[in-house]
Amino acid sequence: MHVAARYTMRVVRNGRQHYFPLPSIRRNAERLADEISRFLDSPTMTVEEAIKRFNPSKWERANPATKSASVGDLIAAHQAAEKALALDGRTGASYRNSLLVLFRQGLGFRHGKIPSVESVNRLGLDELTPRLVSDFKLGRVERAGTDKSDVETKKRSANAVFRSIRGLFTIDAREHYAHLELPEALDKTLEGMSYRRVEKKKYRLPPTAVIERVFGDAWQLRDGFIDGDGVAMAPDRNAYLAWLLAAHAGLRKKEVGHAVREWIERGTTPRLWVRSTPEFIAKGKDEGFAEIETWVLAEIDALAESPSTILTGTATERTEDVFARLNSWLKARGLAANKGEKAAHGLRALCGSYWATTKGIFTAQKFLRHKTVDVTNDHYADVILDKNLRRFWDTPPTWTTRVAPAVEIVNL
Repeated sequence: MHVAARYTMRVVRNGRQHYFPLPSIRRNAERLADEISRFLDSPTMTVEEAIKRFNPSKWERANPATKSASVGDLIAAHQAAEKALALDGRTGASYRNSLLVLFRQGLGFRHGKIPSVESVNRLGLDELTPRLVSDFKLGRVERAGTDKSDVETKKRSANAVFRSIRGLFTIDAREHYAHLELPEALDKTLEGMSYRRVEKKKYRLPPTAVIERVFGDAWQLRDGFIDGDGVAMAPDRNAYLAWLLAAHAGLRKKEVGHAVREWIERGTTPRLWVRSTPEFIAKGKDEGFAEIETWVLAEIDALAESPSTILTGTATERTEDVFARLNSWLKARGLAANKGEKAAHGLRALCGSYWATTKGIFTAQKFLRHKTVDVTNDHYADVILDKNLRRFWDTPPTWTTRVAPAVEIVNL
């Protein structure tokens, strides 16, 4: 029993005495002492390795240059570098939160109590080990019970967490971590994270009735309408233009908000390019284009009021506020009715399905600007068997001939 009311374990190796601090509760001290003994019984483990694992403060004092960066250090460095990495705030936050989720749920399964974010931020990155990954997986699968479908869902969600974590350690990201000491075994741990065999959950089209409402009612955004209670709803031209860019050009949310007129290439078959600008960097720094119908271009020309961007207003309006309104409108018509689905992103998937059906999966991959055709096939494209649905892309809708709003809003 130590003078400070804590137990201590003494180990003698090569004539030298080494001390390991133990908990003050006897049974906990005995349990940890047994673990240290088993560790040292392995012929491949040295006392130095035991000190590094079981008495890290002593190890850090003796080896200050080998101290691994903390989880908090890594998260702060990544957050500071997100703009240079061309990541929007939501994607960067997803990467960082995934690392915290892995640590909290993995350690929670191991110890029976989920640690706080603050305590995880203080941990060294060398705690990111295959054992932590295993504990995280076990905790996830345990919550699924015996339902095989739920088990596969948990595995897919775990793989999504792992993909986000690997996003923190890309080659480009590590250029901004020169001041941090990363664990030597990090790459090996990252490589072995994911489940190797998981049933793929492929994209499937929403019901036909939902597609018809989403496309057939779009004039309401353009011209305004009278709702079921007899209330006049004003036109929302920004939401309509965002709908056009997502549903007929396959643009992502961030691309819609930063789309500029200079991206438009006019011709017999118009194109809408996605190019980097001073305010925007294309995802993956890859630029590309999608072909659009002439009526879509005519709508943009008729309704876009800004001389530069296609949507009008502040950056917040173009990248956040307009999508809050559009998502609400889409969900009211049944799109993204399931938990976790993104309504506006569903428009991009519908566009991908149209391209895959009419132009082929490889053209859909090119227009959606995916790195592999598997991404397009699994997550963005389904075959539209009903030819009647293709009219929503091929044929100009009747409302495009109207110029004046269908509803006049009068302030009394």
